[in-house]
Amino acid sequence: MSGEEVRCPCWNLQVLALAEYKEFYWDPSIDSEVKIQWRRKATRRYNDFISGLKKEGKRPKYIPEETWESWMSIWKNPKVIEKSKINSRNRCGGENAVAKRTHTGGSITIGEHRKRLAIKNDRDPTPSEIHLHVHTHGHDGKSFVGERARIVHVLAPFGDISSKGNGDFL
Repeated sequence: MSGEEVRCPCWNLQVLALAEYKEFYWDPSIDSEVKIQWRRKATRRYNDFISGLKKEGKRPKYIPEETWESWMSIWKNPKVIEKSKINSRNRCGGENAVAKRTHTGGSITIGEHRKRLAIKNDRDPTPSEIHLHVHTHGHDGKSFVGERARIVHVLAPFGDISSKGNGDFL
């Protein structure tokens, strides 16, 4: 590609086309999995985009007036508002949340926590050490985020983390 400016018609944004770009290759046997993961990522990004528009409450110039009005009517529907309130309460960590926090790693990946523990301990951490690190408050190794995290940490080394294989124990 030449370094020319390209206008994206769908979002009305200007993008600089770079002279160099990355190409990705993978084993054709995992094509279906790559497509599934791509769709999941695209769905999350689109949902985040729409959520941001809704929070701001102001129509961007690149969204047609009739589309914006249809979205606004949907967002003002009492059933949609009630469902949104329920979902907000159910989200992990929200005020009066039904779901409790399950990890203390934040946006840092498990892989990054593993690297940091390896540097700190001057050796690769065991799976049990990684679990303990991301399932305790302040990474203190003592105060678990929940009873399930404690049970998994205690029983996982023995290979007994479910009750007769049906998962009721957890």
